[in-house]
Order: sequence, then structure tokens, then C-alpha cells
Amino acid sequence: MSMTIDKLHLRPAQLLLHWDYNPTFAEEYNHISRTDLIEMVGLIPDFFFHAVTEEDLDIASIADAMDDAYGMGGFRNPFSGSISADGVYSSDGDPDLVPLVSLAANGTDVTCYIYNYGIVGLRDAGTVRIGRFD
Repeated sequence: MSMTIDKLHLRPAQLLLHWDYNPTFAEEYNHISRTDLIEMVGLIPDFFFHAVTEEDLDIASIADAMDDAYGMGGFRNPFSGSISADGVYSSDGDPDLVPLVSLAANGTDVTCYIYNYGIVGLRDAGTVRIGRFD
């Protein structure tokens, strides 16, 4: 019996990106399975995968390619705030958010963090982009 990607129900983003589930070891996510975390982040990893298969792998190009794939705003309607080195998103007046997953790809130093509420952050050594992909 031959097994194909389609029969396994795997997406390229699952095979070709480095996934870190509950990267900050947040207690609130300890009870959630990897399968459920994958379900919770929806298509956002596919948008990131699409973006890192483009030629330019800097944070601005990745954000633009994710916006183009999503087509509904994303980083074009930016959120303010910061993302710490371990991925915690902080904004004025709201509680900090810890990422459900972080994603990385070979060939770029940009990390994609996905939070509850469809909030997505991109972070490299010196720049942060934050938006919503709901």
C-alpha cells in the first residue's frame, strides 16, 4: 500500500517548516495536543510557507507575500506592540499573549508566531511585524 501526502492529510507547511508547539511552555496550553494546536492555527502556516518559498526572504517581503496569500488585511492593518525573544506578544492595555506555535524555515531568520485570536507576529533580529489573520 503506497502512502501519499494527500492520504496522510499532511500539508507542505507541516512537512517543510520547523514547528515548535507551545514554545514558551505556557501552562494554559499544556493540555492541548499537537493535533489540536495545528487545528487552532488554521491556514496561517500555509500563508507563511507560501511566503518563504518566494525569492526574497526578508521580513518585509515575507509579510507582503503572506498578505497577498491571505487577501484580507493581515499585516496591512498592523497592530502595535512588541514580541520578545521567546515569542511573547505585548501590547499596551492588553494582557500578554504567548504563542500557540512558532514556525521557522530554512534560508531565513524570520520566525512566525501564531497566537490566539488570529494574531500573527513575524520577528527577525531587529524588526517585528504584527497583524491579524482571522
